[in-house]
Amino acid sequence: MSDDRIIFPQSCQQAKIQQPASALRLPQLVPTLQVISFNARNTNIIIRGLGTNISLTNDGIESGVGVYVDGVLYSRPAMATFDLADIATIEVLRGPQGTLYGKNTTAGAINITTELPVSEFESKGEISFGGYGYRNYKATISGPINDSGTLLWRLTAYDTDRDGFIYNVTTKSDSQDFHDYGFRAQMYYRPTSNRSVRVIADYAKQHERCCIPVLKDVVTTQANGAPLARSFRDRAAQAGYMPLPINPFARITDANSPYHEIMEDGGLSGQADWNFSGLTLTSISAFRFWNWNPDNDTDQTALSILTRSRQANQSTEFTQELRLSSPVGQRVEYGGGLYYFSEKNLGSGNTTYGPDAPVWIFGANTADRQAALNGVSLLARWSPHVHSYSAFGQVTWHVTPKIDLTGGIRYTYEDKSGYYTQDAVGGADRSTLTPTALTTRTNTGLVHLDYTVRTHTGTPSGMASASYHFTDDITAYATYARGSRSGGITLTSLPAGVNPAVEPEYIDNYELGLKSLLLNNRLALNVDVFWENDSNYQATLAQFTNNVIVYIANIPLVRSSRLLKLGAR
Repeated sequence: MSDDRIIFPQSCQQAKIQQPASALRLPQLVPTLQVISFNARNTNIIIRGLGTNISLTNDGIESGVGVYVDGVLYSRPAMATFDLADIATIEVLRGPQGTLYGKNTTAGAINITTELPVSEFESKGEISFGGYGYRNYKATISGPINDSGTLLWRLTAYDTDRDGFIYNVTTKSDSQDFHDYGFRAQMYYRPTSNRSVRVIADYAKQHERCCIPVLKDVVTTQANGAPLARSFRDRAAQAGYMPLPINPFARITDANSPYHEIMEDGGLSGQADWNFSGLTLTSISAFRFWNWNPDNDTDQTALSILTRSRQANQSTEFTQELRLSSPVGQRVEYGGGLYYFSEKNLGSGNTTYGPDAPVWIFGANTADRQAALNGVSLLARWSPHVHSYSAFGQVTWHVTPKIDLTGGIRYTYEDKSGYYTQDAVGGADRSTLTPTALTTRTNTGLVHLDYTVRTHTGTPSGMASASYHFTDDITAYATYARGSRSGGITLTSLPAGVNPAVEPEYIDNYELGLKSLLLNNRLALNVDVFWENDSNYQATLAQFTNNVIVYIANIPLVRSSRLLKLGAR
């Protein structure tokens, strides 16, 4: 079940989830939300067509969609692919966010809250089974610690497993299995009615033998109809390789290099609330970590083109938020605060070429090509470091019982710095290579590269909204919001002349809508129109030569619009 409603200044959709869920399942519940995931690290969260770039190159770029769990930012989309235990509500906020809480985002935010501990002892559990050996176990225990009931606790643990469904004829084993387990522990202290402290610790681990796709078809012509030079079948014939029959429903692969993903995520957070003189002061402090350890068979065949391909990460973040809000129900309601975010990410990569690389890439298996590529590893390291400071505020004026006006503003300053370094190691010694082999190695990108980059930007954002309540169940609204995404840094092997510093992104969102609950809340009927202009959009670009270079750069303008949407349930 989902329940459309208005929480000014944003429209939101709230969904009750009664079992562990991850962001990958939210599109089943929320229109205009897409979550695209090849693997956990390469997860793309999109709202209204805008959002996060594929994570392969965005370690120095912030997400366009923020994910919050109990007020704590999960800075990497991969963190939201874990099972999320003990969920109470989920809100999906569309459009620029940031004048109420958290970090500024351009496309929207996913706000998840979990269940509080309870004052009377309770225990509950769930067991689910499904195809391909799927099994899910979840258990929760909660209750008071002291007789007065001022100190409560809650512990939830879960385990999810599923067998693989793609058979590898080379290794004689199944791929695409899934194993995810974790826990979430809470302590809640409420000595008086106007003071409370909530402390949460969580840990999760995920490991899979993935991610291997199966071929659906082979491209043999270009977009203009001209034959594609050296198509997949041509390269396979040159390498003496007989591909598996192309039948995606057979669910088989012959990949021969190791592949897996292992991911860990966890953290500790504390929220303190103090009510005084009708005001509420809230402090949320959090530390989180995320570790990503993959291996991939990038060529996805039985050939040894790339014998190893991986990009690993170790990320830590700290956030601190202070908020002051007025009582609810007053003629004028207001809130504001300060926000600090710090993240350090250590990345490492390994791309190792095998004996089939020369013929696959160049169509020639000569001694020079073999000396240039076979056994050579491109080892890379990079590390972005981010410090973000912001101040925000929002005011709502209830002009009449039917008319509300809301305005908000935010200013964010971010300092980002990082380095990237790479070297080619292994294989034939460079000093023994012929000029042809040296040129081949250089043209394939197997060269030393080392650079540092730093950018610091201050970006304003804000919103203005008006609403008219025809009745308690029917509300019309008009909203303008301007959001921003701070400048970033691209840390990868870059094409010549490309600046690793990426300019800030700005978005202007215009929206009109109507929200209604009819027939004694049995029918929700919503209509909206929006227009979003996204300037300097931070997009993923690619250059294709003997090797593929993927990087982030600005696009002058991206537009997302919907002239009319009518939704009902």
